[in-house]
Amino acid sequence: MCNSNDKENAPNKPGAPRALPQLLCAIAVSFGASVVGGWMSFTSVAIPKMMTKNNSSLEAEEDIHIDLHTGSWIASLFFIGNIIGCLLGGYVNQKIGARKAFLWSSPLAALTWAMIALSHSVWVILVSRVISGVVFGVFQ
Repeated sequence: MCNSNDKENAPNKPGAPRALPQLLCAIAVSFGASVVGGWMSFTSVAIPKMMTKNNSSLEAEEDIHIDLHTGSWIASLFFIGNIIGCLLGGYVNQKIGARKAFLWSSPLAALTWAMIALSHSVWVILVSRVISGVVFGVFQ
């Protein structure tokens, strides 16, 4: 005999939301927001460190040193890329959907951080900032 109470107490009812996928989605979106915060605040920490020139023996020869003009380009290129990304974002989100756009832009976001972490020249940082701005504009 099938009682209606048995169906209500079943853990995997058809149509019932499952907690794990919702939790993973919430974590992914929250991680995306923290990546954006890192993109925004990166320049406030990195530019002063790249502008100082220590003559200590602990300093590696391959450290990147910039002037104020180059530092302003590093800060500004993210927002220039953001303009491009916002123009592309509407089209991309409409064609493939917001979820897929977010999922496809996540590896690109990781790539931009890897480019900055492994860079030995200023132009790699500049390219990374443009790409990160475009990625942010797409999933904004």
